[in-house]
Amino acid sequence: MQVELRKIHEKTQGAFFYVTHDQEVAMTLSDRIAVMNDGHIEQIGSPEEIYREPATPFVADFIGDTNLFDAEIHEQGGETVATVGGDDGFTVPASGSTTEGTVSVRPEDFELGDSGALQGTVRERYFQGDQTNYVVEPDAEIDEVQAVVQGRQTDVTVGDRTTLEIVEGAPVVF
Repeated sequence: MQVELRKIHEKTQGAFFYVTHDQEVAMTLSDRIAVMNDGHIEQIGSPEEIYREPATPFVADFIGDTNLFDAEIHEQGGETVATVGGDDGFTVPASGSTTEGTVSVRPEDFELGDSGALQGTVRERYFQGDQTNYVVEPDAEIDEVQAVVQGRQTDVTVGDRTTLEIVEGAPVVF
């Protein structure tokens, strides 16, 4: 039905106003989405903008799965960065003059491998055919991390040590 509604919308070029709590339906049917929280609009944008460039931690968490981390924002080598998890954690580019923030990293934006910014132990693994979901307990001062490996076989299993690398440009800092 979603695809048929989208085709009708494209064919008629009319305005559709569709209210749903199902994020996948919203992403499929919409060319623009308004995300509301307690009666207030948090963000308006295309599905891609809402997903990849959320305006707030609420939007990041509401639309799709994400890992939200507390971060310390500071200067490092003349650049503003956000550090997550202390010395054993990871650092990503940031902006602004605040000292504390939140970093959002989508599960599919982590890559498991032998080198990366974050080391930990695989606690859970769920194979789902086209993807494998992992829950990793980092060595850093961070709660668990959810990672998704898309469409390829991996030998990493429960109890294994692994390293998580973050896809460049993927983290969003609030």
